[in-house]
Amino acid sequence: MRGRITRSSSGRARRRIATGCAIALLGLAMTACTRPAPAPTPTLSTPAIAPSTVTPEWTPTPDGNPRVGPTVTITAIPPNSDENDSTPGPVPVWDDKAAAEAAHAADAALTAFLAPTTDWSTWWGRLAPQLSDYGQRRYRATDPANIPAVTVTGPCQAVNGGSVYVATATCPSDRGAWTLTLTRRDANSGWLTDYLKPPEGIH
Repeated sequence: MRGRITRSSSGRARRRIATGCAIALLGLAMTACTRPAPAPTPTLSTPAIAPSTVTPEWTPTPDGNPRVGPTVTITAIPPNSDENDSTPGPVPVWDDKAAAEAAHAADAALTAFLAPTTDWSTWWGRLAPQLSDYGQRRYRATDPANIPAVTVTGPCQAVNGGSVYVATATCPSDRGAWTLTLTRRDANSGWLTDYLKPPEGIH
């Protein structure tokens, strides 16, 4: 009787051990299934670099056309031109007639510039028609009272100023020679004075 009990107890013990092993294995399997996935291995990458941009020198307008900024394009047009007129006349030539006309215009401009007067309005009224737009802007603020007394002693002589549109005139006076720069727009336009350079010693 005692031997049967011993064998029965041993069998139950073995069953318990087997059951415990099965439960342990089941627990390990469930743990493996629920374990979170490992974090991905970080990789080095080069950050994206935004392309460089260049600020344009003009700002587009709503119609898509550029608004001109500080950079200005200069159109090559003859000097002494009317800014509102973009259709110059025939191309002039430099010849004896052109030289004589330039010399005469220089005489008129210098005479008006040096003419003694007591008021600015009278002085400017005589000089302005002899000047180009550039010359008028240059000399408009001149006080004629500051112009020294000078006497023109002979006719001006004009030579080509490097272009058929430009002439340089030399005019003698009792204080030395004056040098005038004159320009014309086209063959149909007269000569007008841009600049009157006084002799040395006169400022």
